[in-house]
Amino acid sequence: MGDGMLDTAGARGVLKAAAAISSGLCDIAVVGGGMAGKFGGGRGPVGAAVDPVEFVDVWGAYSVPLFALVAQGHMRRFGTTAEQLATAAATIRSNGSKNPEAMMFGKGPYTPEDVLASPMVATPFHLLDVCLTGEGGAAVVLTSSERARDLPHTPVRVLGAGMEFAGNHGMPPVDYESVGRLGVQAAERACGLAGIAAAEADVFELYDPNSFELIRQLEVIGLCEEGEGGAFVEAGSIALDGPYPTNPEGGCLSHSWNGTQHMTLKVAEATRQLRGTAVNQLPAPELAVVANAGSGTRHFETLVLGKD
Repeated sequence: MGDGMLDTAGARGVLKAAAAISSGLCDIAVVGGGMAGKFGGGRGPVGAAVDPVEFVDVWGAYSVPLFALVAQGHMRRFGTTAEQLATAAATIRSNGSKNPEAMMFGKGPYTPEDVLASPMVATPFHLLDVCLTGEGGAAVVLTSSERARDLPHTPVRVLGAGMEFAGNHGMPPVDYESVGRLGVQAAERACGLAGIAAAEADVFELYDPNSFELIRQLEVIGLCEEGEGGAFVEAGSIALDGPYPTNPEGGCLSHSWNGTQHMTLKVAEATRQLRGTAVNQLPAPELAVVANAGSGTRHFETLVLGKD
């Protein structure tokens, strides 16, 4: 997962494209890309064969155990349970089981017990706590508000955005103390520019490489207090019929993780929801919050999108 791909994907790519358009450097920009031929061949779980770092790869510290270290710190500090992680995973995987575009279509619904019964990958993550890998791509087109109003599709406006970093991607040591709150400032900046609180949004597209990162991001963007994410999920808050529906299409856990363009998929799915053209369409959403990347990879980008 090279820096060039990260720089042109998802929320980060949208920020750069929007800046170029607003400054007059261009009129239309396409953000996105794709990946094929990277996965499979017995290479292992997600992140296991992506840009190994010489001081990390030798110890087997690919993405999954790096995120697991952060999750363990949260569990020790706040009492977050494996059952709560499993509830988060089951909720999003069940969304994807109803989406014909998702890799897990037709394979659910899932229960927390299903997740806990799957093989352990890296404590505390069971197999069904961890996202899928899938070949594919995603792209979004940006232009000025004036131009967008003359086009056939319902315009979706970038209302606010923010980015935050905490060191080199994939480099240890990584633990809850160092990266557990990564994204708070980015979320505050994005929501501040949009003039909203995150809780006012109607749909949430959050990065879910694993069940815990989803819980962490619910806390980071301000839907609940630090340490309360597990109970927040158990209460049904992020379900399709809950007050904060999250990843209706199935997210990385059930739709796909495809290199770096899973981040662009988050933007695309939020746009579909706001336009009313999504699978698992929510009733008339007006605002969406999108979050990319997370603690184990030491960077966080977020967008607030709204109907024009």
